[in-house]
Amino acid sequence: MRAQAPRTPETVAAPHRRPAAGVPGLLGLQRRAGNAAVTALVRAETRPAAVQRCGAMSGPDCPCHDEETPVQRTGETAAPVVQRVDVTLTGITPDVARRMPDEELTAQLDRGNRHLPTVRDEAERTALRANLRILTEEQTRRRGGGAGVPRPPGLPLDGSYSLSALPAVPAEVADLVPEGRLVTITPEMLAPALGPQSAPPAAPVASSPASTVSRASTVAATPYIGLEANNLMYGLAPAGEHSIGVVSFPRWTPSRIPSGLSGPIPEHPVMWGHTAEIVRVNGRIVAVRSYAPASLLNAGLDIGTAPAPNLPAGVRPSVRAGTGSTPAAIYNDRLILLNTKLRSVEVAVTREMAEAAAAGLPPGEMYGLARGGAGQYTAQPSVFYGQGGAPGSCPNCVDWAVPNVEGQVGGRVATGGGVPITDIPPRAGGAPVPHAANQGRVHGALGGELQVVDAQGRPMNVRVATGGLSPGMQVLKWGGRIMLVVGVVSTGVEIYTAPPGEQGRTAAGALSGFAGGFAAGAAAGLICGPGALVCSVVAGGVLGTLGYLAARHAAEYAYDTATGRPRPPGALDQPAPQTTCPGVANCHLPNDARRGSGMPTIGLPADRELSEADRRRLLEYLRSVQR
Repeated sequence: MRAQAPRTPETVAAPHRRPAAGVPGLLGLQRRAGNAAVTALVRAETRPAAVQRCGAMSGPDCPCHDEETPVQRTGETAAPVVQRVDVTLTGITPDVARRMPDEELTAQLDRGNRHLPTVRDEAERTALRANLRILTEEQTRRRGGGAGVPRPPGLPLDGSYSLSALPAVPAEVADLVPEGRLVTITPEMLAPALGPQSAPPAAPVASSPASTVSRASTVAATPYIGLEANNLMYGLAPAGEHSIGVVSFPRWTPSRIPSGLSGPIPEHPVMWGHTAEIVRVNGRIVAVRSYAPASLLNAGLDIGTAPAPNLPAGVRPSVRAGTGSTPAAIYNDRLILLNTKLRSVEVAVTREMAEAAAAGLPPGEMYGLARGGAGQYTAQPSVFYGQGGAPGSCPNCVDWAVPNVEGQVGGRVATGGGVPITDIPPRAGGAPVPHAANQGRVHGALGGELQVVDAQGRPMNVRVATGGLSPGMQVLKWGGRIMLVVGVVSTGVEIYTAPPGEQGRTAAGALSGFAGGFAAGAAAGLICGPGALVCSVVAGGVLGTLGYLAARHAAEYAYDTATGRPRPPGALDQPAPQTTCPGVANCHLPNDARRGSGMPTIGLPADRELSEADRRRLLEYLRSVQR
């Protein structure tokens, strides 16, 4: 001991002294009587030892700084205990091996392997081999189970570290890695050194109110899209695979809105009510034609209206009153199939009859672009004919469509009482009025039982089907339209109010999601087939929602990939290989066993190699660390 100021000596127990019986006797006693007997023997032969404590002094100033025997307090005992482990003398347990520093573990293995050839006693040799096996297993565990990167000296035992090799690292980068100390790399540390392009994945942008409304309203509109697509392709109630019929909706007036007889807004360019002919082939509506004024504005304002032949002098001609006529056009009128108040009647025919009827219809024009030339139109043919007009010379939509159908099916469409629907009298119970063709009375007849009769009024053996939308379906249609409008508006607002730099990504995602939901919902309606309205609603909602989400995510992913923008982490993003795993009991486990432990990640995809830019940035960072 070095001469120092007086200090109070402390008394300690120095365990593991060799008993008088020698090593063979000690090991034999351990085998036969157990560890308890060995412990009692050692304690009995232990004698006190005086040591010098350094107190609060540390480092080179400590008088015992250079001494080899470490002194350490254990538990709450007042006296220190000298800790000594010798692989040739002491039984090693896995727990003792785990507590050994790396240098001591290596030293004990080396000491035991050098001592093993000199042991002659078989019991002592067996005990030493058992110790060496435990130490070897611990060394293998620290090196990652024998595969991977060896555990470097000095790695803390209480941190649980996983070691991962970095393939294809340039030599100049490897040379810059600091030796002899651990460096923790975090995204925050990387960001200043690597520049803005190497920042960690961007956090998801918080959803704005416009974004939330846009997503919700678009998804809510998809059942309506499915229903509309089904109506456009298949109509309402088919009489068979091949059929010919008429569809009709009543006139629209604001006064009828509270009673539900009219929708909130007009649904068709012709607000007086309208009727059209439809032809179905193989279950699909292949033709929709209607007869209407070439100029709806002129007809409504009676501009250029031609008077009936025998109209009394002083009476102003009126298309709506039936005292005048206006040029007409034949329209390709599939739009009529979207009307919520639509009713239909179809007559089953052969495929040849349906195809001939479709081929015989004129091509049809578009509303607002019609040139006319189809004849003259009046709203009340019976009045016009009463003023000297030739029967059939100036029909309205009903007097054009129904006779066309009747000529193609070979009989007249009549009520259950046998009255042709174009001859229904103004008053119930009255005599039929030829060519009365009143739009309101015909539409009312389509809501009841109908049949086809021959020229003598006898029922024909043909199948007749009538149909219309239930009140629930009508409400769903209007609700879907409202959601669709809200979706369009909120999508525009979402794009306009997106954070700076996010407009492009937001536009790509929002517009693609809208289109994807629309297309998927419509496809569902087409898949369901003729007359499957409920199926169209349910399938449209499910597939439309999936289509919206998938299309939006795909568009945002494609935008991020094309622009090189860091993507927010999501379900498709797997964590990068970890270099540290603090808090994990055994770090040398497969990655799957450690996943979900909250370990930090730099954010590089695990399935890609380091690019030249990555190497340059890593080099810049490592240089900054070395400085």
